[in-house]
Amino acid sequence: MGKAAVGFRDGALAISWHQFGTPRTDGMTDALVVDAATKEDALAAYDAIQGTDLAAAEAKRREVETKFAEAIAAGYDTGLGFAVKIEETDQRFWMDMFVGLQSLVALGQVAQSDPYAVKDVTGAVQQVTVQAAMNLALTGFVYVGQVYRTKFGYESMLAQGMNDFEVDFTSQVDA
Repeated sequence: MGKAAVGFRDGALAISWHQFGTPRTDGMTDALVVDAATKEDALAAYDAIQGTDLAAAEAKRREVETKFAEAIAAGYDTGLGFAVKIEETDQRFWMDMFVGLQSLVALGQVAQSDPYAVKDVTGAVQQVTVQAAMNLALTGFVYVGQVYRTKFGYESMLAQGMNDFEVDFTSQVDA
C-alpha cells in the first residue's frame, strides 16, 4: 500500500502516487493525501471523500483517447477496397496532392482518367485514377475534420462534467 496526492494542477487532474513516503502536492489545489495501492485506487478514495466522480470522468477520458487513436489508425475507408492514413502529416500530404493534381489537370499535363498510385494504411500501393485520387483527398479531408470535431465534442462534454455517453467515432462520422 502506498500513498497518493490527488488534486488539480493548472486545472487538470493530477495524481502523484508513491509506494514509500509522502507524495508531493506542489502546485495542487484541492489536494488530498490518501492511502492507495494504485492511482486508480487513489482517485476512488478522493471521490469517496470529496463526493465527486472523477474516476468515471478519467475512465471516460481514457476511452475517448483510445477510441480516437483507433479511428486514426484505421484511417479513412475510401470505398475502393482500402483505407488511407489520416494522421496530421497525412492530412497535409492529401491536400498538397489534391492541389498539385488539380493544377496538372488544369494545365493539361495529366488527364483525370490517368492512373495514379496512392499508399494505403499498411503502406501498400493502390492504383486509382487521378480523378479518384482527387475525390479521395477531398472526402478524406472532410472525414478527418469530422473525426476531430467528434473528439472535441467529447472533450467538451467531459469539461462540462458529463461522462455518461457512448464513445463512437464510426457512427458519428459520415464522409
